[in-house]
Amino acid sequence: MLAAVAAVLASDRVVFVDTARGAVLRSAELPGEGSAIFAAPDGRVLVPLRADDATAVVSPAGTVVRWPGRLFPAFFVQDDRMYVVLPGALVTLSYPERLPLERVRLEGLPGARRAACSRDGATVAIIPEVAGARVLLLVEVFGVERVLQVGLAGEANHVVLAPDGAFAVTAAGESLEIAVAGEPIARPALATGGVVRALCLFPNAWDVTVGLERNGTGEVLVVRADPGSKKTPLKERSRVSLPAPVTAVAVAGEEVAALSGDVLVVLSHGGRKVARRVAVPGARDLAVLPEKASTSVPAWSDALKP
Repeated sequence: MLAAVAAVLASDRVVFVDTARGAVLRSAELPGEGSAIFAAPDGRVLVPLRADDATAVVSPAGTVVRWPGRLFPAFFVQDDRMYVVLPGALVTLSYPERLPLERVRLEGLPGARRAACSRDGATVAIIPEVAGARVLLLVEVFGVERVLQVGLAGEANHVVLAPDGAFAVTAAGESLEIAVAGEPIARPALATGGVVRALCLFPNAWDVTVGLERNGTGEVLVVRADPGSKKTPLKERSRVSLPAPVTAVAVAGEEVAALSGDVLVVLSHGGRKVARRVAVPGARDLAVLPEKASTSVPAWSDALKP
């Protein structure tokens, strides 16, 4: 069992939890209500604020810094940069300085409902923020820039992308779809039996963990993704019932962390067995800190100072 630290967003604070011991480490008050939480390569978390055009940056020690502008970043293996989707463009920013480095034009895109990128950053998957749109954009960033459209059966709200960019899994309502690189239309959908509220992908790239809401309760569903199969590209592997809807899931070491109501649930055996529970009142989103924090910014740089 590997120790992992989950950062749980609870309205106006971030709570750090040791998932291996099931113990709260500390909490940090935010300058406002947070709307989402993202783990950065250097071990800090970014929380775009709901009411203010600003982002709170919280260190594992509980120090909070306020940045101007809301950032919904997608990080990848290069620890000194990140992607953000802006109206009409996918922009590469330096991290943590937030300087624009590159821009891929995306004509007609008002913004992103969700976005994910491959581990090497070569591909970015974007669900457009367009009502009624049933399409996934796959943006190839390196080399010859290309934007590929994949037709979906449903209007997706969640997406995860394989580390090598070979496929993406999307969720719309109670269905999952797999979009394979090079194919213009997603494969036939898999019914989950509940409303999908969250997705995450295991490092093995084949197991997709799904957070569900079902009749007022929740489930953690594990699905095997097999892009090489035409008949069953998505296949259910396990299902665990929880008392409240599962609103967030993330890989924590060799385990899965899931939010079920006001409880952080840690599941072992690849998300198949409940191991520990930690109460976090007001919990609404979570991110797991990297096992080894990394940064390309010198320790003396002003970018690391408030």
